[in-house]
Amino acid sequence: MKTIIIVCIPPLICLLTVIIFYKKLQPKWLRLFLYLLVFILAAEIGSGLYSQYTKKSNHFIINIYLPVSFSFYFFIFFKTFETKKFKIITYTAFILYLLFCVYDIMFIEGFYYFNTYSYCLGCILIVMCCLLYFMRLFTSDMLMNYFTTPMFWITTGLLFFFAGSLVEMSLLKYMISNHLDPEGKIYQFIMVTLNILLYGAFTISFLCNHKWKKAS
Repeated sequence: MKTIIIVCIPPLICLLTVIIFYKKLQPKWLRLFLYLLVFILAAEIGSGLYSQYTKKSNHFIINIYLPVSFSFYFFIFFKTFETKKFKIITYTAFILYLLFCVYDIMFIEGFYYFNTYSYCLGCILIVMCCLLYFMRLFTSDMLMNYFTTPMFWITTGLLFFFAGSLVEMSLLKYMISNHLDPEGKIYQFIMVTLNILLYGAFTISFLCNHKWKKAS
């Protein structure tokens, strides 16, 4: 129960921030984070309680949760990018990810085991979208204060979280096979830290009341 509470604190603070500043969020699609965060909290609490009380794997819940959250992040990048080229890249990445998720569940890892390959692919594609956003932002002639631009903070949080998750996931099997983290404390510490960075960045983005501008 303690682990569930620790994991849920960052998204809960983020959710409360969205609720408080809901009407001020611009562009309006930022308000969709309200539903994403409710879904994330429900998935985190549900998967944690299921595993704790049934003593069974909760991977099937995670395999439902991840495609939904990844799809949302692809959506916000698609809404952010103005150029047709970047929109096509984002949409193609989204379709590729969904198709691979289905293939992974049906033919590789299955529904009841954590879909590592799908998760790693999602991490790579989201990191790619983050880098595209920063490339457009930093090469734009438009004058803006990055630190008062919500999408800057959202992208920063996503970049740190998924780049860190990708590195951790790549080393996970090595750590397990060599008994480097038998109690999972290192894994838990890293995930909690990445969660704080992600939802902390999201929270800052919702506190930015400066009029949002797209990178162009």
